[in-house]
Amino acid sequence: TLKNSEIKTMELCDKVETSLRQAFVNDINKGLQATETEFYETVSRVKKLEGQKFDLIIHTATDPQMMMENRDERGFSLSLIDDKNIMCYHPSDIKFAFLGGLDADELLYAKVNDGSTDYNAEGMFSSFGVPDWVSAENFKTNTRSNANSKMNYSELSLKSGANMQPCAIVCFDGVMERELEFANKYKLGIILIDTSKYPDMVKPEIIRSGKGAEFVELSQCNKIDGKEI
Repeated sequence: TLKNSEIKTMELCDKVETSLRQAFVNDINKGLQATETEFYETVSRVKKLEGQKFDLIIHTATDPQMMMENRDERGFSLSLIDDKNIMCYHPSDIKFAFLGGLDADELLYAKVNDGSTDYNAEGMFSSFGVPDWVSAENFKTNTRSNANSKMNYSELSLKSGANMQPCAIVCFDGVMERELEFANKYKLGIILIDTSKYPDMVKPEIIRSGKGAEFVELSQCNKIDGKEI
């Protein structure tokens, strides 16, 4: 059994971590809210980022339909991207954006690289290492400067049942047909990042290589089932 002094020490450590987590979330949310405010000023469904500062939290999904229909059954991971770094896990997959901000009670973990996280069948989270509860600016800077250039992305892990609703699909340099089809199916917005307007941005190899995908005409993005939106 634990001694009273040990219990008090554990309780104090929990309070400190809760405070650090809340401060981290508050700082991250400031940047997300500034980006969201700018989007509100754009009437078009396609929100273009062409050199402006921005912060976004995204989730890349190999199976995007499962993400939309079963995400409440287990936790999932996000990455923070910004105007200096758009590295993320599997950048060629469908990328969901969440503009509503983070909830400290739903955030389990934050790392400036891949957190080696996993979720078991019950949706329980496990990881190795210590969370990086630092300022938003330091979090972004440390992610960009990761010694492993293939791991220049962050991981923000949410508990099962996290109440976060994706609002848009994030696209790099153009909108692929499958991205548009998925956005239309679930009536999501589109955030289009023109990476050529960010010369100092850390970018995935698929963009740096210049092996661009086939993109649809942007005029198609303002229609669902042939109707203007």
